[in-house]
Amino acid sequence: MTKARLIDTHRHYWGVGWDPVQRVESYTQGMYGVSLEEAWYRYKQDKDGSVMMKQVEEFDIDTVILHTVDSGLAYPGDTPTDIEHINKFQCEMAERYKGKVYSLFGIDPRRPGGIKMFEKAVKEWGAIGLSFWPIAGFYANDPICYAYYQKCIDLDVPVTIHTGAQHASGLLNKYGDPIHVEEIARDLPDLKIIMCHTGFDKYPSDWFWEKAVIVASCKPNVYVDVADWQREYTCDVLADMPKFWYKMKTMRHVLGANKIMFGTDMPSYKMGHVESDIKLTKQWVKIFRNLPEEGKKYGATFTEEEAALIMHGNAERVFKV
Repeated sequence: MTKARLIDTHRHYWGVGWDPVQRVESYTQGMYGVSLEEAWYRYKQDKDGSVMMKQVEEFDIDTVILHTVDSGLAYPGDTPTDIEHINKFQCEMAERYKGKVYSLFGIDPRRPGGIKMFEKAVKEWGAIGLSFWPIAGFYANDPICYAYYQKCIDLDVPVTIHTGAQHASGLLNKYGDPIHVEEIARDLPDLKIIMCHTGFDKYPSDWFWEKAVIVASCKPNVYVDVADWQREYTCDVLADMPKFWYKMKTMRHVLGANKIMFGTDMPSYKMGHVESDIKLTKQWVKIFRNLPEEGKKYGATFTEEEAALIMHGNAERVFKV
């Protein structure tokens, strides 16, 4: 029997100088207790994506879609590296690992000249869509975003909108509220929208998740991914598999399996509990590669066809990969 394809629709690559120093510090020292020097050291270990590809192979994942996070305007001083360079570098990496890696174009819509850059990224660099990270300080339904959404429609590519909570100083979670996606989906029914993380909350809240499911259930052009869920539902401290399967059953029942996508959000910002996150992600992959069997343990019945949609079918259709 041929092994099913597994597409990680939500992966990152972090390069040196791709984020403001304040953001790196807030994650390293504030959240993980890792020094800034160690964080930079880890960044420098993967200059061309080869380390990432070894990890992807180790995870037993076939294809990854890279998201570019533009967090520069969330902090004083901006990002040391120009956002155009970051996007082009990542698209070149996708070309280097063609068929295994794809890249989205990411930018803060408040930056000047972004629309032309986005179009160039799709037409010349091979970007397959747009990535917005509203928690940098803008609402996804802000009028400034709509020119980008229209360009997505014109180019026939989707937009991913990161939703949910962030435990990092300097960021405001109000911008990650999934409810802001609803207006966009209503105004632009031809726009394909993926809500990253399905409004993932930080334990024990389910507030944003519930909003995300409601929005996706009411709007046929809205999809969701489950990236980063493994760090809550499969970790040793907070393991709550019954809750995870309750959410999966709910989403399958309310949204349909044709709206759910697999994702990891790795590589753990390359500065935190790397070893434990690798272990958790391996468990995460095992769950989705054996979705019908794993679900039965918790009373969640998924067919092989539904599993195939979540693992790769939806991504192939929406992202055209």
